[in-house]
Formats: sequence, C-alpha cells, structure tokens
Amino acid sequence: VASTMSQEHDALNASGFSVPALSINGANWKIVGGESQVLVVTLQPGETVTCAPGAMLHSHDGVEADAEIGGCWDAMVRTCCAGQEVFRGKYTNKSSKPKSITLAPRYTGAKLIAIELGDSYQSSGSQELIIKNGSWTASLGSDTFFGTRLAPSITAGCCAGQGFVLATLRGSGTAFLNGGGTVLETTLAPGQKIILDTSALIACEGTVRVGARPAGGIIAMCCGGEGLFVAELEGPGRVFIQSMPVETAAMEYYKYMPKGMSGATARKLFDDRLLSESAIDLLNS
Repeated sequence: VASTMSQEHDALNASGFSVPALSINGANWKIVGGESQVLVVTLQPGETVTCAPGAMLHSHDGVEADAEIGGCWDAMVRTCCAGQEVFRGKYTNKSSKPKSITLAPRYTGAKLIAIELGDSYQSSGSQELIIKNGSWTASLGSDTFFGTRLAPSITAGCCAGQGFVLATLRGSGTAFLNGGGTVLETTLAPGQKIILDTSALIACEGTVRVGARPAGGIIAMCCGGEGLFVAELEGPGRVFIQSMPVETAAMEYYKYMPKGMSGATARKLFDDRLLSESAIDLLNS
C-alpha cells in the first residue's frame, strides 16, 4: 500500500500539479467538507462578505442581507459579455458581536479554493485573475472588482472554451472559487505550455495566455472525444483546473434522463442544488 501511494505521489509530482488541502483555515474563515464543500465565515462587527446569488446556506441573526451590481456599466459588460450574474449578494454584520455565515456553491461535488488577491500572492506579479464563468463563489474584502478582457485571438475566442470575452477578478482580500470533482493547481514557467480540455479551467493568473489548438489529427478530432480543439495555456502564472465541470456533469446526467423530460421536471427531480442554473439550461436545450 505504501509503495502504491508513493507511486501515485510521484506521478502527481511528475505532472507538475498539486492538490489543494480539503480543509483550509483562514484568519476568520474555514473551508470544510469532502465531496461537496462549504465556506464558513466569522464576520466581525461591520465586516462584509460578497457572494454569488443563492450561495448563502445559513447566517446568524444580526447579519443583514443586501444585493449590489457594482456599477451599471460594469454590470452590463459583465453580464452581456462575460456571462456573469447581474447582482451579487452582500452580507454585513450589523451587530456588535462576531456573527457566522455559511456559503456554498450551487451544485453537488463542488470544491472550493481560496486565492489571496494582490501582488503578494500572485506568483507572476499579475494584478488580476482570469476566471471561468460561474466559478466565483465569494470574496472577503471591500475592493474586489470584476472585469473583462478580450480573448487573445479569434481562435481562442471560438475554440478555447472561454468565449471571446474573458471574465477577470482583481483587488485585495480573499476570493473563493469553485470547481467540480478534483481540483488541481500548477505554476507555469515563462513559455511553458499545458493542454487542457476546453471545460477544465477554473482560473489562471492574468499573465497566462489562453489559446486553442487542434485536438490532434483528423481521427482524433472526430473520434477522440475531446472535440475539434483543446485549450492551450502558456505561462508564466498559476493555473487551477477541475476534473468534473458542471456542464460535463449535466450532459452525463442527461444521458440517463427519460426522453422528453423537461427542465422543470429535472429541477424537481434533482433540486436546485444538484445542478446549477446553467446545467439545467443545457437540459432545456
């Protein structure tokens, strides 16, 4: 058994990836859970946590709920061009004592990763992250900003899986992103490239170039199961990937659905927290 574990560890090291710890503690927060993780935050008086709509699982009395759009122009660009939500939840401790709130991603099997925003954490000195649509769960810190940038090429916009407009996150404080299945991370050296399934990316530093390339020869492109193109990421910078994106899980569930089942029926069968809204939209299509 020890030999097998050593071989698995060596194989992971050889891949260049590592697995973030399942249970992570911050100064006033903790990520807990195994297969489906949640974020527990202790808010000091006057402190605020911002989260994706519907992420709140529980909160103590004294935590006041609100919503914001972060500016009309930013909200319009973020929603129309990057596929993000219009509103964001905002929870503030209005009491004189510390209060607790628990936040969770909106689909089963989700893992959470904590990323400290700012130059002190970014390995490449980048001041922003490129994030996959729907991967943001919450942020601690009052100056977390969402933005957009254009894909570096037409090929990348069409075929890399992130669209022509990439969603970005910058500021300070701690951002919490979600991914499905097993989450892996790696740091690319300048000029180093890795090939990804087009739905596997969770986030990468802004210095990483997101591109696309053919999945292989004609037979591989037609019959290999990866589609015509795969994503190509070039360093420097950190990269986070996931083994079971929610859209992949949705399509796998769809294979076992009775023919003709509507999205409304699927919603009743699985409940809102099993499949995200984007996954249920796939069932309707």
